[in-house]
Amino acid sequence: MKILYDNLVNSATIDSTTENPDYLFSVALVDSRLSRVGRTIDVSDQGVKFSFTTAVDVTYIAITAHNLTSSATVKLQANTSDSWTTPAFETTLTDYGTWCVDSFAKQSYRYWRLFIDDDTNADGYLEIGYVFLGEDLTMPGMNRAMIIPQKTNSVSSKSISGQLYGDKRLNYKAAEIKFDVIEDSERQSIKAFFDYVDVITPFVLLIWEDDLDVEPPIYCNLTEELSWNKLDLIGLLWSLSLKFEECF
Repeated sequence: MKILYDNLVNSATIDSTTENPDYLFSVALVDSRLSRVGRTIDVSDQGVKFSFTTAVDVTYIAITAHNLTSSATVKLQANTSDSWTTPAFETTLTDYGTWCVDSFAKQSYRYWRLFIDDDTNADGYLEIGYVFLGEDLTMPGMNRAMIIPQKTNSVSSKSISGQLYGDKRLNYKAAEIKFDVIEDSERQSIKAFFDYVDVITPFVLLIWEDDLDVEPPIYCNLTEELSWNKLDLIGLLWSLSLKFEECF
């Protein structure tokens, strides 16, 4: 299981090849709400660029809240300079429906760019609401007996004679995952993660990072504080249960 939380996009200077002035990428991609999106004004050979003051380390790219079609070509490129004829690094993202994701050996560059070509997109523009760019947190081995409920905030009522009435609202995912044995070094990494996100900052959860076709990434938040259990074993070993809930 991996968690993507320290998003370098939040500290980048963001530019794009074309841009609708009413839907700026520089505004949308630093907003935690997926409903805030950036838009291009074309669908062919579009780029969204992330520039940093110094080189940054990256192992994961993930995008969601987009309107890209299944035939779109989506690449992440990186270079030491703001030149894209022959970028020093390039990888093609895998399409998981609502998500495009890729992982790779750590790369360190100052300039990064999403290149998108989606000629068959009937909308006439490309839309993206979230991009993660950064390193991943690898969690300890998790208990296989996990709970992944499908939740709803719909409201229902039943009359005295048994008729059912309801207001259908939002269906969303959640998860409760237990980690039975956590070494102290892993505990420090998890504590740093909690200090960053608390229960108020969304992040990307990859339950089975090698099987995203089984369970795609979840954009979610923690719903409870951390409660560490010291194991009655030799050494500094801990256990922990984390609860997550999808957000939008």
